[in-house]
Amino acid sequence: MGSGCGNSVMNLSQGVEKGVSKLMSGLAGMIHKKTLLWLIIPAAIAILLTSGFAVFKEEGDADDLYTSADSESKRDEEYIANTWGDPGEPGTIYGVGKSDGANVLTKDALLDLMTAYETVRDTTGTYQGETVTWETRCTKTGDYCYVYSILDVWNYNRTALAADSDILGTINNIVDNNVSTPAGDIISSFNTMGKIVRDDIGRIVSCEAFQMKFQLDNVFEEIDGVDKTDPRRELFELDASSNVRDLDMAHLDAFTNFGVELGEGISATFARDGPLVAVGYFLLLLYARIVLGKANGVASYASMAVWSLIAVVLAIVAAYGFALLLGVPWTSQALILAFLLLGLGIDDTFIIVSAFDEDHRRSMEPYDRIKSALASAGSAITVTSFSDAVAFAVGATSKIPVIEYFCAMGAIGIMFDYALQITFVVAALVLTQRREAANRYDCLPCIVSSEDPNDRKKTCRKNTPFVNGEKGMMHKFFSGTYSDAILSPTGRIVVVVCGLALFGSSCWAALQVESEFDVEWLVGDFYYLHDSWDVRDEYFGGGKLLPIEFYTKDADYSSAAIQEDMDSLATDVQNFKYLESCTPGYWIQDFNEYALSQNITTPVVGALFNSTLTAFLASSAGNKYESFILFKDGVVISTKFSCLMAGLGTVSDGIVAMDDARNIADKYDSLGAIAYSFPFLFWDGQNQISEEIVLNLILSGAAVFVMTAILLGNIWGAFLVLAMVAMTDFTVLAFFWYSTLYFNVATAFYLVIAVGLTVDYSSHLCHTFLHATGTNTERAKEALGTVGAAVFHGGFTTFLACLPLSFASSYVFRTQFTALALIIFFGMIYGLVFLPVLLSLIGPASLEEESVKLGKVEGDKVTPKEEEDVPKFYDNGVKSISV
Repeated sequence: MGSGCGNSVMNLSQGVEKGVSKLMSGLAGMIHKKTLLWLIIPAAIAILLTSGFAVFKEEGDADDLYTSADSESKRDEEYIANTWGDPGEPGTIYGVGKSDGANVLTKDALLDLMTAYETVRDTTGTYQGETVTWETRCTKTGDYCYVYSILDVWNYNRTALAADSDILGTINNIVDNNVSTPAGDIISSFNTMGKIVRDDIGRIVSCEAFQMKFQLDNVFEEIDGVDKTDPRRELFELDASSNVRDLDMAHLDAFTNFGVELGEGISATFARDGPLVAVGYFLLLLYARIVLGKANGVASYASMAVWSLIAVVLAIVAAYGFALLLGVPWTSQALILAFLLLGLGIDDTFIIVSAFDEDHRRSMEPYDRIKSALASAGSAITVTSFSDAVAFAVGATSKIPVIEYFCAMGAIGIMFDYALQITFVVAALVLTQRREAANRYDCLPCIVSSEDPNDRKKTCRKNTPFVNGEKGMMHKFFSGTYSDAILSPTGRIVVVVCGLALFGSSCWAALQVESEFDVEWLVGDFYYLHDSWDVRDEYFGGGKLLPIEFYTKDADYSSAAIQEDMDSLATDVQNFKYLESCTPGYWIQDFNEYALSQNITTPVVGALFNSTLTAFLASSAGNKYESFILFKDGVVISTKFSCLMAGLGTVSDGIVAMDDARNIADKYDSLGAIAYSFPFLFWDGQNQISEEIVLNLILSGAAVFVMTAILLGNIWGAFLVLAMVAMTDFTVLAFFWYSTLYFNVATAFYLVIAVGLTVDYSSHLCHTFLHATGTNTERAKEALGTVGAAVFHGGFTTFLACLPLSFASSYVFRTQFTALALIIFFGMIYGLVFLPVLLSLIGPASLEEESVKLGKVEGDKVTPKEEEDVPKFYDNGVKSISV
């Protein structure tokens, strides 16, 4: 670019690149002199940072991960916990007939259900010497432990049930006839029985399933770095669930769904899929050894794959440890970092080894060769590493904790990987160079080859003599057949038309992506909870009956205005579109009826209100509301209506219902009314994710543009790189729709990851193009020939590492495979197919030629060192280490 801005950027870039090249050259010289120190010190620092695991803290609560701390639902949750105490934990047992379609509305089946109840009631456990029982953990209304099922008809009395000679008659007399349980719940058929059959006059004659609900108290505390947990309640739930599932009943199969089992299922899923990480690493290592290896056992550098893998592992553990020291909590998503750093690290190793193996460097002295190689490759991986780190650092500003924590660890990990690549891996490369010079085998360095080092011809290929310096198949492909094809006149037309068509169709498809998320997806298909959820979905409305509560805060409840607003709130809640029922009802309405029955005019104001309310709560009409009105020093400070929502088929439905409920509450500022349901935490997160991701993409895109403009030295080149990144992101989002992936908090941050990953594919190519000379077509071909194979290998190794995840049972891992496969594939399509053609057509001028015009070319010859200054790793076959 000829503009003043363009020249300023180029001048800045040249200064930066010259500084980076000088730094890298000097670093390589130090590594060559003190090789073992540069192996030991980076490794020791990485290992030392594992001390961060001593302050290990895990964030495993999905609501804390997927919802921002400043969301409305989080603020409401905090108020409820501080005012009403920690929320209870629901649990459910389902009873289904032994055969499909079997009628379970029989005395025998009901007695089996009673056995399941008694099993929970009689469960005991021990936590740190403390006995944990049903009585100590259940949520109580007075002396009554909360449980709700068809057995409420007989008050959970086995003798009464066994003595009942007309089961169906008793059920039809009580169920759906406004009869309440001791907790105030109306005994309804809808919430207790599944697939009900009625006769011509509407009487219940059979059903195929039972549902029994429990409520357990929570007393949260922090245990072993995990917050918001109640170990006693969890112990009881696990024991009760195991005992129920072990029952061998004659007429019912029992299925459990307690709160703790979701977390246990997620943990079991990650534990089951964990070994797939090792399989991925093995595949990557195998491929990298093939890429870096040569047909001659001495000239091969396949061992560099092992060194690179060690460096990546050190970077991963150092990143985890350092992040934990900084207070970044561990999440299950942190495992994804192991795949990303593996791909990025191996890619950097390919670039370094590729630069080291270039023809013009083979004739250099070993000292000069490593300095020249790192001076060249170091600049390239600095561009990509810093761009990646900045993209992730921007992502760490997200309000969504799961994105914030992952991106923070990602930025840290990328910088550790970068540091280890330019130190530890380069030191390993120096050792490998010395091993080759000592005529020792790559796979068995203790054995000296009998072959003349100056005339290597031994090969593992039949009838084909070894030629040192011969380029590999992929290098020949990219520099020859491939570049000739896409850069031909016809090839350019095909690539441009297809590329624009792909991007255009992706813009349309991206708008079709649906938003949906269910935390149950995190549990693998193998886990027994899926059987429980299948029963729930088949017999009890798909689990779409969700609790919702309307709270009112501190107000003068003895005033007429407040009571009138309370009555209006109750009416609006009754008219709430998604309302199924409110149990036991609306205390303000029953209170007014009670007052009128006592010849007291409503609204009841002043001191008379408190005395009347006290009498009401002590009466048979009002005692069911005792736990729905909160007092402090004899004054009402908060009240609630407890209800159920229905008709929520998707997250989108849930968000609409949440907004409608909040609109009702917002009308009553005088009451400080709020509407709250536990799913609101996820729906708020889902509601925020689009805005958060768009903001993060804009910020990370801008940051990447600035970084690449400075490090590449060309604004137009940086814009083309950013365009490839943006086109990749749009196409990946579009293929979420084609791949039936939903846009949610578990998938959206891959769009941020895509910025960091795909900038590599385009930056390496553009960096090489800018430093090549000749016509645009010649420079594009040279860029493909120089780094095309290395970029391809880097992307393909990441794909191989993720490939085993396609067999995972976890939604997170399967999603990771699909998302990363899409990012890699389209990142390389745009970076290695579309970008070279664009560069050949509208690419920026060569920086080398611009420098010549500006008279700013300086020699970059590496200053030779005296032979005695250069350490020898081998001397006549005997190792001599200079440290």
